[in-house]
Amino acid sequence: MKRTVITVMLATASALLAAIAISQAASTTPVRSSRVVRRTASGHERFSVFQRAKAASSSPETVLPAVTVKHLTEAGTLDSELGLEPTRATYVQFNSATHGWVVPGQSGMCLLVSKGIAILSDCGSLANVDAGSLVMVRESSSGPVIYGLVPDGASVTVANAGGSSSNVPVASNVFMYADPTAQSVSVRAGASVTTTAVSPTD
Repeated sequence: MKRTVITVMLATASALLAAIAISQAASTTPVRSSRVVRRTASGHERFSVFQRAKAASSSPETVLPAVTVKHLTEAGTLDSELGLEPTRATYVQFNSATHGWVVPGQSGMCLLVSKGIAILSDCGSLANVDAGSLVMVRESSSGPVIYGLVPDGASVTVANAGGSSSNVPVASNVFMYADPTAQSVSVRAGASVTTTAVSPTD
């Protein structure tokens, strides 16, 4: 998987938000092969977010920014190797204050989260996303915020400090969880269970 922060410059803003990487559990290893096997649209059949009708809207925030489209399709990047199709990006709402997009590709997908002047992104192969391994964590003043993209029917559980756990609701194949005590997040997708430790890096 590849995680990046795409900066969207505004007229009066030049600050850059940072995204932090997550460490994968030993049971799951991301695929980073330079040879990408192209798939047809049927590879997205487990993601109903792409099948639901998108309401027509002229609101600028629902449109994927042009600078982001350019980044996702630049030659020579892992993103471009996934055969991404930004014109098919689907707008998603995490909560009343946070939105993003799911971008399909011929052999992968990306989850994008809009955070002020920056767009956080995480991309992976269809095999990894099918297994529920597209999870990213952002550092905030109040602690880690977890975002994820999972297939239909997947369940998400976060283990917190002290031994407690929380079931996280999923809507339109995405989820968000914010708790300073979060230790790890587990995604059950069919027979597969992927556990990711919440461990910030510099």
